Amino acid sequence: MANQLTAGRPFIGLFCLLILSACAQRGGSGADDGRFYSYVDAQGQLVTVERPLAAEDAQQEANPPVAEPADAVLPAAAWAVDAEGQGYRAAEEVEAELAERERQRFVTYVDEDGQIQRQEYDREQAREAMANRPRGWQSLDGPVAGNFVESVRAVPANCCLAVATSALELEAGREFRVSFAGQQSGTVALDEQQFPATAFALPPGASVLTVRTYARPDKPYLHPQALFLGQDRVPVLLVDNLFQRWFEPTWYHYGYLEGQVEVPEGGAWLVLFLSYAPGGQLQAPAPGTVLEYTRLDDAPLGKTGDMTVRLGDETGRNPAR
Repeated sequence: MANQLTAGRPFIGLFCLLILSACAQRGGSGADDGRFYSYVDAQGQLVTVERPLAAEDAQQEANPPVAEPADAVLPAAAWAVDAEGQGYRAAEEVEAELAERERQRFVTYVDEDGQIQRQEYDREQAREAMANRPRGWQSLDGPVAGNFVESVRAVPANCCLAVATSALELEAGREFRVSFAGQQSGTVALDEQQFPATAFALPPGASVLTVRTYARPDKPYLHPQALFLGQDRVPVLLVDNLFQRWFEPTWYHYGYLEGQVEVPEGGAWLVLFLSYAPGGQLQAPAPGTVLEYTRLDDAPLGKTGDMTVRLGDETGRNPAR
């Protein structure tokens, strides 16, 4: 029995060598391409056979494809389809159009119907339109050419002592409402009569005042005159017409009168008074006066209304701000 096992060992070793040889052949360069196959014949021997090549395989074998490097950068396409799909355009043309779109600017705003609108903004066109835009106001007609006429009127030196004691101090950059009622109000004595008045203290260096009075159809509005006082509260200048322009009403503000008044040298106090309400009673303007020419036709004069005063030249500033 031992001799039989010893005699069979060379055969077992030879069989293992054949299996290893077949595995080595399958792991060679040609095993992966599927051209070889192996089998064991009737005598127990491992046989490896090469398959015949098909026509297309033979052509591919003769002209193997060249693999692209993993990090190869493909060149940009020379042509591109346009937005409508109507043919092709050069890549340079498409890139130029994209660059132009990047330079475009748009503005968004809410129109009078409350709808959000988006519009392309052309800076040069906007500047030209701003330079040639029609003015949003009209000048008031007066009895003389120009903004004012110089005249002489007797004004008592102590006409405004009482009202100046309750004056509010104007501040740069702030808009103050004008009222002829309450603690700020008082009276001034002119022509032996008392007129409703209110006063403001002017800071040093004040040069120009902007006044506005808003008017609604058939509603009273304020149309005062002004007195400037010196440091000693003595009048130095009387201004009987504060307004030069009328702004038509729009969807975001009422119509209003506007004017700029220069502060005279030495002016320290501003007193506004209603020359058409002596003793607190409303009267029609006297014929031939500036007020008769500059008053509004569709709104009555009153002792109450919406009026503001502001330091600085604010011509045309948006009243909604």
